[in-house]
Amino acid sequence: MKSSHVLWTLLCMGACGGDQVGTSVGNPPRTTLDLVAYDGSAGAKHGQAAGVTLDKALLVVDRIRLRDAANCEGDDRVQIAGPLVADLLGGGVLPAPAPLPLTGRKFCRFEMRWKQLTPADTLPAGADPALAGLSMLVEGRTASGKRFIIRGEFLEDFRLDARGGAFELRAATESLFVAFDYAGWIDAAAVEAGAGDPVVISKNDNKTIYMSFRDAVQRSARLFRDADGDGALGAGEHKDASALAGGGT
Repeated sequence: MKSSHVLWTLLCMGACGGDQVGTSVGNPPRTTLDLVAYDGSAGAKHGQAAGVTLDKALLVVDRIRLRDAANCEGDDRVQIAGPLVADLLGGGVLPAPAPLPLTGRKFCRFEMRWKQLTPADTLPAGADPALAGLSMLVEGRTASGKRFIIRGEFLEDFRLDARGGAFELRAATESLFVAFDYAGWIDAAAVEAGAGDPVVISKNDNKTIYMSFRDAVQRSARLFRDADGDGALGAGEHKDASALAGGGT
């Protein structure tokens, strides 16, 4: 599986005094924001961590907000509108990252909200139809070969707080990544003890595993800078010490 994968994004103006972020043809590309997955466990192959192998990991975000550092609790914010769909392990761009022309601004907080797809929502080309009605879909297997399916119907907000109080978008062509470390997402022992083939984990099935999974996904999120400018989150770029924001609360 690929080492990092990118989320398609559509950007617009946030409400309540937020700045407009456009995707019109002809706008010069500037800072971009992507969502990726990575494995923070030492020596593990991509997609393998803590006794499990992930075969599929899809998620949907309703919207993302960046809070202005000068008034963190106020209404001055930038909003990236969704739904935003990501195939974290194999999809690539659906269709392409959008520009985020905000160079020179400082932000104190990065806020996200899960989105549960409804029949009225149109999946982007290439997205797995099984994601319909869900906010996250993960499939995998334990080391013994036991299969599991996680059907997330999350609706909560969660946020990443800036390390040191604020982070700044510095360069006109800089890339930022919201990166999820999936090394601790799955409790392999709990899955092994589950009934069924595959083990279904949802709000109605194996609920304890389900809630632990949701919390682990949110805690695993960090905001990183593309330090070498190559458009990918390399192994040396997702160290926790280099995160611009984190927390997942």
